[in-house]
Amino acid sequence: MCKWRLFSLTLPLLVAVICAIIQPCRVIAEELNYLFTQEIVQVTTDQDELEYKLKIEINSIGDIVRGAVNEQIYEGEKFLRDIKKGIVLTKSSGFNVVTLLSKNMDLKTGGQIEIKYLRSAIFKTYSRFYMQLVREGNQWVLYTDNEDKREIHRLHVI
Repeated sequence: MCKWRLFSLTLPLLVAVICAIIQPCRVIAEELNYLFTQEIVQVTTDQDELEYKLKIEINSIGDIVRGAVNEQIYEGEKFLRDIKKGIVLTKSSGFNVVTLLSKNMDLKTGGQIEIKYLRSAIFKTYSRFYMQLVREGNQWVLYTDNEDKREIHRLHVI
């Protein structure tokens, strides 16, 4: 009977100790799973009246977890694969009118982003506009990729 009494007295203490250990771990795990959505740029075109929004979701330490263009969500590595191949924003008459690309995107540091747009459907020529996605602490900023380094929030492709 003494053994059971000792066990019944130590069990709540043991549970309290385990909870004290687990609770901080749970808080840390919740912080790592915390996601913040940041809109990077809005793109409009003369081709259609739609507005394309490039957004990223970042975790509590500022790394990109996923990217999204309007409602299409791209998980981490899939985002990297798809943006390297090119994410087509708008098509017309069999042409990719506006495409978003990045050959060197990194989920921790950013990289160069290219907007490739149809210049002439008759001659099947494209032009390109280059930008730089830069991590500044836990925030991400899009700049022009030239000597001006101007911050970009909106683009209109003619």
